[in-house]
Amino acid sequence: YGPVAIIGDSISGGYLDGLTKALKSGGVGPFRYDIRGSRRITQADSGVAAVKAMKAKGFTPKAWVVALGNNDFYFFRRNIEDPQTEIKALLKVIGTGTKVAWPTIWAKDKDSYYAKFNAALSSVAAANRNLLVVDWASTAKAHPEWLTADGAHLTLPGAKARNQVLVRAAIRACKAAGAVA
Repeated sequence: YGPVAIIGDSISGGYLDGLTKALKSGGVGPFRYDIRGSRRITQADSGVAAVKAMKAKGFTPKAWVVALGNNDFYFFRRNIEDPQTEIKALLKVIGTGTKVAWPTIWAKDKDSYYAKFNAALSSVAAANRNLLVVDWASTAKAHPEWLTADGAHLTLPGAKARNQVLVRAAIRACKAAGAVA
């Protein structure tokens, strides 16, 4: 399955060597990923900047996985930014004719915020057939032992489980895009 690009924040960066291995063993490739701590959707060292950088280097797959939203909490909660606007802005940069799989987000003690973001993600997906929502939130919520003390980042078992979700998301996006070798 591929090619596929994966853009993420620190929640997806807990075990990058394991992600590479999981993607390869899942039959995903070629792939590129750009996963960095504190990454937001459109601001600072953003998902938008990561997509533009991949495209500038000639990597323009029809399948993408976007694992962002966790670091925009402060701005969404205070209504400084709107989650739907942010999601749509990133999808616009990725472009039409692509499929984007976007895992939901979750952290302990932040249910109302994550519910708001995940609802926005589902709403955008309902109006945009190119966006595929992948359920990470219920998986993470069912396994609090996978979370570190901050309630958001993952232990090694949690990072391994997250990697499997990213692999499934990549395969789903590739299948939807017809990017199946």
